[in-house]
Amino acid sequence: MKKIVRRLLPAFFFSFVLISCHVVLIGAYDEVTDQGFQKIQNRIARLLVRVQNNLADSVENKFAKYKSQYEDIEGQIESIKVRCNALPKYRQVAIHAEGLDATFKNLEGYHKAGISLADTGSLKIIKRTFDIEFKAIIQLQNALKREKNTPSEK
Repeated sequence: MKKIVRRLLPAFFFSFVLISCHVVLIGAYDEVTDQGFQKIQNRIARLLVRVQNNLADSVENKFAKYKSQYEDIEGQIESIKVRCNALPKYRQVAIHAEGLDATFKNLEGYHKAGISLADTGSLKIIKRTFDIEFKAIIQLQNALKREKNTPSEK
C-alpha cells in the first residue's frame, strides 16, 4: 500500500500544482491597443470604399490624391506595432499588427502601380484579406476582454 501511495503522491501533487496555477500565455487586455485597431480598421475601410467608388475615374483615383491617407494610416499602424511590442506577453497581438502592416503596404504598392476599373477583382481580394485580418484581431481582443472580466481575475 505504501508503494502505491509513494507512486501516486507525486502524480497527485503535480496535478494539484497544475490545477492551482493560472498560466497566462498572452498579455492582459489593453483598451488603447483595441481602440487603435478599431480606428485603423475604420480608416482602411473608408479608404477602400473611396478607391472602389473612384475606379472609373483614373484622374481621381491616382495614388497622389490618397497619399496623406496612406501616410496617416501607416503612422497609426506603426504606433500600434510599437505599443504591442512594448507590452509584456503581447507577441501574438504584435504578429497580427505585422500582418496588417504587410497587407496595407501591399495595397499601397498596388495603388501606386495604378488601379483601374479592370482591377475590381483584385481590390475585392485585398478587401477580403483585410476582413480576415481584422476578424482575427477582433476575436483576439474579445478573448482578452473576456479574460479580463473573469471572476478569478477580480
